[in-house]
Amino acid sequence: MNRSLRRPLRTHRRGSLPKVSRTLWLTLTTLTLLVACGGGGNPPASGGPQAVINSPVAGSQTAGTFFFSVQPLDPSAVARVDFRAGGTSLGTDTDGSDGYRVFVSAPEHPAGALALEAVLTGTDGRTTTLTRTVTNVPQPPSATTVGSSGAALGTEEADGSLSTLVVPPGTASGASIEFSAMTQAEVKTATGVDYDALGITFLGAQDITTDQDFDRTLGVSSGGFGPAVQATHSVVNYLIGPDEDGDGVGEVYVVNTASVAPNGDVISDPIPVAQIGQTATLSSAGSSRLAPLATGLSGPPGARLEIPVAGFNPSSIYGNVAEFRVGGTTIERFGRIHTSESGAQTFVVHVPPFGPGSGTVTLRNLGSGYASEAIALTVQPALAATGSATARIEATLSLFEDALAAIDAKLAGTGLDTGASLGQPFFDQIRANVAVIVAEGGAEDQAALDNLAGRIVASGLDDLLNGIIADLAASGGIRSGGIRTAQQGGCNDILDRADKGINAINELTDLGDYSPGGSDALGKMHSYAFDSWWTWVKNTTRTIDKQMGGNSCPPVPPTPPGPGARATPSGMGAAVPWGGNVGGSASPPNIRPIPDYARGVSSMALEQARGRFLITIAVAGSPVPFKSTTDAGGYFMIPMVPVGEPFTAVAIDTVTGENRVATGVGPAVGDGYWLAFDAWGGMAVTSPDADPYHVLRTEVYGQYDLDTFVNLVLGAI
Repeated sequence: MNRSLRRPLRTHRRGSLPKVSRTLWLTLTTLTLLVACGGGGNPPASGGPQAVINSPVAGSQTAGTFFFSVQPLDPSAVARVDFRAGGTSLGTDTDGSDGYRVFVSAPEHPAGALALEAVLTGTDGRTTTLTRTVTNVPQPPSATTVGSSGAALGTEEADGSLSTLVVPPGTASGASIEFSAMTQAEVKTATGVDYDALGITFLGAQDITTDQDFDRTLGVSSGGFGPAVQATHSVVNYLIGPDEDGDGVGEVYVVNTASVAPNGDVISDPIPVAQIGQTATLSSAGSSRLAPLATGLSGPPGARLEIPVAGFNPSSIYGNVAEFRVGGTTIERFGRIHTSESGAQTFVVHVPPFGPGSGTVTLRNLGSGYASEAIALTVQPALAATGSATARIEATLSLFEDALAAIDAKLAGTGLDTGASLGQPFFDQIRANVAVIVAEGGAEDQAALDNLAGRIVASGLDDLLNGIIADLAASGGIRSGGIRTAQQGGCNDILDRADKGINAINELTDLGDYSPGGSDALGKMHSYAFDSWWTWVKNTTRTIDKQMGGNSCPPVPPTPPGPGARATPSGMGAAVPWGGNVGGSASPPNIRPIPDYARGVSSMALEQARGRFLITIAVAGSPVPFKSTTDAGGYFMIPMVPVGEPFTAVAIDTVTGENRVATGVGPAVGDGYWLAFDAWGGMAVTSPDADPYHVLRTEVYGQYDLDTFVNLVLGAI
C-alpha cells in the first residue's frame, strides 16, 4: 500500500517511561492531582485483536476512491491486517502508525452489494475476522436525496477525473443535496479565498448545496489532484464558510486530514467511531475489580468506571459523554479519556447519584456524533459514611486544603506557592452550599447530604489524599528531585492518572435531583469547575517537564473537530506544515462552574450548538490560513500554527458577538498546544462578583499565559 504521505496532523508520539523530572510536580497546585490514582489493566481477548470497521460505516454507500479501514481497540495488539473486497485481495497493512487501511476504487467493483472482509492477526498469532456489506455506486449522480443508507454523489473535474461525496447514514435523512466541481478561480470569485496568497496548494473544491445541516463528517474524494502533493506536504479536507470576522473573505475550516491514493485521488481520512472493549475496571471504596461488559457493570453511586474504548477525542474536555439511564431517569456526565503509549483509550467516569436500580450507560462522542452500544448497569445502594454526613464532607474538604498546603510548602521560595489560596473559592462555595442544605432541615435535604458523603466514601478520596500528603512529607524539595523519582521504565504517566480524580472532585458539587430551596432540579447539573483548569495546568507542566529534560507521557496532538457551522464549498489543500496543531474548548454561559445553592440553580447545557464559536489565530499580525468552529462538544482545532512563533488566538461567540483573547507559542510538528475559552472565565460573565469561581479562573488564566508561565518557573528554580 502507498505510504509515501506521512501526515504530521495524525502523528502519535510514543514515549519511553523514565523517572519523573524534578519539575513534574512544580505546577500541580490543584485539587485534581491530589486524587491521582492507578487503574487496572485489561486482560487479553479470548480471540484475536478487538477491532471494528470504521470505514466505510455500517449500512453506507461507497463511491469514487474510498478507504477500507479497521479501528483496533489497542493498536499495539495488531501485527497485520489483510483486506478483501468481493473475494478479491486488496492488500495487507502491517504499519498502524496512520491506521490499518487500504484504498478501494468503487468503479473497479460492480454496482450494488459489495462484501468487505478484514482479517486481523494479533502479535500473539490469533486472528479476528470482520465483515461488512455496503452499497457500491460506481457512477454516482450529482444530485440526490439522502436516505437511510446516506447518499453518494459525484462530479467531473476539468480533466475528467471523478470527485465524490459520501453522506454517512444517520444524518440529514430526507435532505436534498447537489454536488458540483469548482475551479480555483471560481472559489476565489465566490468566497474571496486566495490559495496562492495563503500558501496552500489547491487540490480541488466542490460546491455542496443542501437544505439541511449535517451532524456527521462527510467523506470526500478529490479526483486527480494527487500529483500536486509533495512528500513534505500535509493534506487537509476543509469547508469554506461565509465571512464571520469582517475581512470580506470566507472562513476556511479544517474538518479532516486527507491522504493521496495510488490512483492520484485525494481522499479524506476515516472518521473514528465509538467502540468499547470486553471488560471494564470498577473501583469502589479503595478496591478494584475487572467486570465483563457482556454481563453488565454494578456499583454504588460514586464508584469509578474505567472502560476500554476507541473512537473518542482525548483533547475534547466536554465532548465525551456517558449517558446513564436508570429507573426512568437520565443523567449525563462528561468523561475523561486516557490514552496509553500504544494509543489505547480508556473512558473514565463515576456512577451518578441514582437510587438502587437497573439501567444502562451509553458512551457518546458529541463531536463525531457516534455512540457505543448500551452497557447494562446495576446501581447498588449508596455506601454509608461513618458519623455525620456533614462531618464526612468537611473532613474531605480539610484534606484537600492540607494537601494543597503541603504542595505550597514544597514550592516555597518559587513565587508559585499559591495552591491553597487559589483553591479557596472552591472550598468556600462547597461549604456555603452545604450550609444551605443543612439550613433547609428536611428529610430530603439530609438524604442529599448522606448521598454525597456516601459517594465520597465510594470514590476513595480520603485514602488517596492521605497517600499524596504522605508522599510529599517523605520526599525532598523541588530542587532535590521532587517525589516519585523512582518510577522507571517508559514515559511517566502520573499526570494522566491524575485525570481520574477529576470526576471524583466534581462529586463534591453533584447532588443528583436534589432541589435546594425550591429551585430547579439538579438532574443534569454537575460542576466541571476544574476540567479546563486542570487541562491547562497539566499541559503547562508537561511543557516545563519537557524543557527540563523530563519524560512525562506526551498527549495525543489535537485532531480535527466534528462538524461545526454550515459551510460550503468543500475542498482539499496541501502545504508544508509550518508547525503543529492548536486545539481546545470554548464554552457558552450556560455551561456553568460551581452552582451556588443560595441563589438557585438551573439545568446545565450538555451539548452546544455546532459552530457557535469561531476561533482564529494570528502570528505577527497575519492570520494563519485555517480557522476553526466548535463542534457539539465545544472543541476546536487549528492546524499548522508556525512553530516557535508567538500567536494571538481569538474566540468569537457568534451568538452574543463577544470575544476572548488568548496567547501562546506555536508547537512543533507532531506536538500540540491547548487553549480554553470559557464563558465563566471571562467571555460572558457580566458580573464577576456574582460568581465566586470567577476569581479563581481569572487568577489561573489571566495571570500567566503558558509560555510566560514556563519561563517564570524555569527562572524561579
